[in-house]
Amino acid sequence: MAYVLRRVGQAILVLVLAYTAAYLLLAALPGDAIIARYASPELGLTPEQIQAIRESLGADQPLIVQYARSIAGFLTGDFGYSVASGAAVSALIATALPPTLTLAVLGLALAVLLAVTIAFTATYGSTRPLRRVFRGIPPLFVSLPVFWIGIILIQIFSFRLGWVPVIGADPVQALILPVITLAIPIAAPLA
Repeated sequence: MAYVLRRVGQAILVLVLAYTAAYLLLAALPGDAIIARYASPELGLTPEQIQAIRESLGADQPLIVQYARSIAGFLTGDFGYSVASGAAVSALIATALPPTLTLAVLGLALAVLLAVTIAFTATYGSTRPLRRVFRGIPPLFVSLPVFWIGIILIQIFSFRLGWVPVIGADPVQALILPVITLAIPIAAPLA
């Protein structure tokens, strides 16, 4: 139990440090996100209106206050509002979470199946050349970029063979290629 608590504590520490580093790096970038988003001539906002937006978003506060507000918002589940759509970020996350979890669970399940198949065949394959080929699959899978795997799968199964439609796919068909794309690089270290 102490081991689990120690690992959870380490994970929390890593998350806090990564968030802090990302926050500071984004704050150090040149430019102003409020000006970039709202000072467009097409919007026709006056400098006073832009300043009011800055105040409503808390961007006029010192960096440490903004950081503390972002941590407090995270801990209370208040992620703010999307600048692009105006919707609550928590609502956007809630909308995207079910399909994301579906994709992740199916990808992991296929990865485990692939890994067991590769490991079993590499160990107990009927011939030595077959075992040798299957032992070479994990390094190959690890070295392939994920985006490239996706492109190749679309090229073969959608364009060449026509098995999975690119446009107008039903929900099950729409999951096939992304699940395989995620499963391949995950299966390699498991095997």
